Amino acid sequence: METNSISIIKEVRTKEDLRSLQIGLEELALNIYGTGEKAWEKILENALPERFSAALLKLLGELPPEERLAKFKEILPELKNKIAQMRVLKIDLAFEPTGEFLEDLNQWIDQELGLEVVLDVGYEKALLGGARMALDGKYGDFSAARLLENILLDEKEKILQELIGKPH
Repeated sequence: METNSISIIKEVRTKEDLRSLQIGLEELALNIYGTGEKAWEKILENALPERFSAALLKLLGELPPEERLAKFKEILPELKNKIAQMRVLKIDLAFEPTGEFLEDLNQWIDQELGLEVVLDVGYEKALLGGARMALDGKYGDFSAARLLENILLDEKEKILQELIGKPH
């Protein structure tokens, strides 16, 4: 039976989040079986970052406490499968993004690419502006440095003629 794990998946915003959730779920899978009804929530809180454990507890919160562990054991494989299918969008920016910028970027990605895409954001001053992106083996250079390079190459003869007064 598939459950609505979107609330947990929605919390995965970056490559680091993805890795953290994967490690936490593996730790839970190793330790959850054989724990008592009360001990599993403590393992959950220790294995996962707070926003993931809170989202998971909220998802399970509608159940009576004695049924939560069994339900969690049921949805754990589904959740592990969903995060294993997530794709990473690598973005190199010419500036250090703020939290607000990353949140806006994540909302745009959710709308355009879906929840199964997470960010791996880098900062590279040499880009001058714009961004470089890679997803699923496809690469795009939308940086100001690349645009400037293209202009200089396309207009090389004209620029040289203007600068030194003779064609090359």
